[in-house]
Amino acid sequence: MPLIFILLLSMTYRYIFLFLHTANGMFEARKSRTIGRTNGNEHRKWISGSMGNLLNRSFKISNDVYAAMAARGFTGEIRTYQAYRMRSTDWFALLLAVAFAAALVVAGHYLSL
Repeated sequence: MPLIFILLLSMTYRYIFLFLHTANGMFEARKSRTIGRTNGNEHRKWISGSMGNLLNRSFKISNDVYAAMAARGFTGEIRTYQAYRMRSTDWFALLLAVAFAAALVVAGHYLSL
């Protein structure tokens, strides 16, 4: 696989969990500060405001991440400690995962009959 794909995938993986953690914190903060029930209009206003706030935070975090990478000398060239190569254990693990997935599909088919 190209190294840029691996870099983008790993950063996306980390960023998704950071984004979900931030959203979860916002919902918990709202839940802990709300007394009683809210009507639909108030709830929709809060959701739309939260979506805008989360989008704003997302842009700020992406700018901060880029600034931190640039400050550490990132120029777009991807450097790793080792070259990624498929070894025999990797091929065996891939074969095992495919066989397990196929067994689950077959078992699911027979159980649904």
